[in-house]
Amino acid sequence: MFLLYIIVGCSNKRVKWPINGTTIEATKYKIALSDSSKILTKNGDSYILLSPNDSLLVSKFTIHYSAVDTNANLYFRSNAERQVKNTLNPNLTEYYKSDNGNVLFVGYSSGDSSKPYTIFEPPLIISPQVINKEIKSTGVMRTFIKEKNAFDEGFKTKLTVKEIGEIKLFGKTETYSLRELTLSRDATISYGENNLIVPEAIMFRTKLLVDQNGYPVAEWSVKAEKSETAETMGNEEKRELYIELIKYKEIISGRN
Repeated sequence: MFLLYIIVGCSNKRVKWPINGTTIEATKYKIALSDSSKILTKNGDSYILLSPNDSLLVSKFTIHYSAVDTNANLYFRSNAERQVKNTLNPNLTEYYKSDNGNVLFVGYSSGDSSKPYTIFEPPLIISPQVINKEIKSTGVMRTFIKEKNAFDEGFKTKLTVKEIGEIKLFGKTETYSLRELTLSRDATISYGENNLIVPEAIMFRTKLLVDQNGYPVAEWSVKAEKSETAETMGNEEKRELYIELIKYKEIISGRN
């Protein structure tokens, strides 16, 4: 899950993102891979967003958007304007800033004492003011290593935001934006006595439905988990693919 979550910014352009003080309720479902085509189904000139049965519900949690805490790491206090936290992973805090109407992903803190935070240099565009089919941004993903009191060399990272199209949901009057977000980076794998660099290995890819203000409505992506029924093959565990669907509902907001 990626994420991946400001009207007041460092420019006079209104960014498409939840404003500080917003809390959103999220409901996560596990959907069979074969049912992926049912998530959005055509209904005349509009679409119907799947409402899964409660038996498919995995968890409920909330996401909160706010200004950067005064006790946050100095790097984020200096380079970010807002933070996003969720109750599903309370140790994780994501940091963002706005620039010329775009929302940029600055980095995150993990709660891991040995690797307390990761940054993107430069920050990656996660919510563009305008998308002409797709927009790509690149940076170096660097993690602070406490034992060395320094950042690692990092890996080249790319975030692609692709506009699939604008749609209308059944029973709604407003138009929604359907996007695909892909985060990839160079990865290191062991090969014999050496390490190989695999360019642009995908870290996550998700489809995201947002309203015209940038507030999330739903997102879904393919996930894998250990199969409980299949036998292991050699040293490799059998993995089972499924669709993770998250539906969002705004419950508290300072939106005008």
